[in-house]
Amino acid sequence: MPLWRIAVRVEGAEAAGALSDVFDALTGSVSAFETREGKLPEWLVETYAATALVDAALDLRLTLAATAAGGKILDLIGAGDATGLAALSSKELLDNGDVELRSWIATLGAIGDGVKPELLIYEPFYRAIMGMGVAYWPLS
Repeated sequence: MPLWRIAVRVEGAEAAGALSDVFDALTGSVSAFETREGKLPEWLVETYAATALVDAALDLRLTLAATAAGGKILDLIGAGDATGLAALSSKELLDNGDVELRSWIATLGAIGDGVKPELLIYEPFYRAIMGMGVAYWPLS
């Protein structure tokens, strides 16, 4: 019986754990994740499956799981927490997009604290070390 090896690199232990959970649910087996000395934020998550699993739906599911696991910023935006975003330190702003994140803070400030978006999507682009976020607030 052939086995398919699936491996993904992510940043952070929380994201590695979330992707491991997705793999375990899909394959019915136990996946593994590890990091190497000198590359502490980058984790390798891998599993072995009896059938080919890689497709666009899996890619989206893994992306969302990894983003949600490390998504303090997304949690604040999703909650409509303008005050929480504005309270981020300069280092947190710099680590999470700086100027782009400041535009989210200004947007939430204009919409009002506590107003949750109806739609919130974030797609990380790991090769470019950036991501793209889209949110929608129905305003009346």
